[in-house]
Amino acid sequence: MITQLESAKSRMQRFGEEMDARIQQQMQQQIECQVMHYARHPERIEERLRQLDQEWDLSRRFQANAAGIILGSLILGRAFRLLRPLPYIASGFLLMHAVRGWAPPVLALRRLGTRTRDEIEKERSALRALRGDFGEMPGDMHPDQKVERALQVAGLPTG
Repeated sequence: MITQLESAKSRMQRFGEEMDARIQQQMQQQIECQVMHYARHPERIEERLRQLDQEWDLSRRFQANAAGIILGSLILGRAFRLLRPLPYIASGFLLMHAVRGWAPPVLALRRLGTRTRDEIEKERSALRALRGDFGEMPGDMHPDQKVERALQVAGLPTG
């Protein structure tokens, strides 16, 4: 019985890791597209950086959602018995996320497009590189070359 449970947990974790790898690749492509767009429209970089300052990362969104579920189900659980187990489930997921860095609801948030702090910071670094914060970006450089250089500065693979 314990072996079956451990096997199911490891399968679930492997599934989560495989899914996260695919989502990470999609997020990286999204960053590349954003950087390409702003290489062609540098006058909009400042606005995008302000948007990135306001973007909630995965951990913040997960914690806020869990807290909302816990609070809401504690209040509504008095009237609706079906909601009474939710605070325990959400608390378990919070603990799992704190200890293991992963919980099933995280996959749902990733699928909805929620990015990690690191992904947000990589886009920010690439945009700042385009803006010239880390050294001058030659004005006569082709936008594709600017994108490649900005992605390298941000620590993202190119090519």
